[in-house]
Amino acid sequence: MKKNNLKNINKTGFKVPQDYFENFEDILLSELKLKGASAHSGFKVPKGYFENLDGQIINAIEKDKDHKVIPLFAWKKVAYAAAVAASLVLMFNVVFNSDCDI
Repeated sequence: MKKNNLKNINKTGFKVPQDYFENFEDILLSELKLKGASAHSGFKVPKGYFENLDGQIINAIEKDKDHKVIPLFAWKKVAYAAAVAASLVLMFNVVFNSDCDI
């Protein structure tokens, strides 16, 4: 006796009427003509839109050429940190390498 496993099923379980796919295109086109869907798609483009599109894009790009550049590092803060580090190195160098006794 066969079990109901997926490997034992030979049929898909879907049934389609005879010659359905042979006549499907004709049926679909006739339905679309009846509803008038091919005459009105829902999208409208103004006249001359695609002739002027590239000029409009170039004009929009040229207007936005000047951008404010935000630096990643604040060089004043880097300079202050370098000055503090140099002073600490100088201080430790003077304190630990002094010959005189205090």
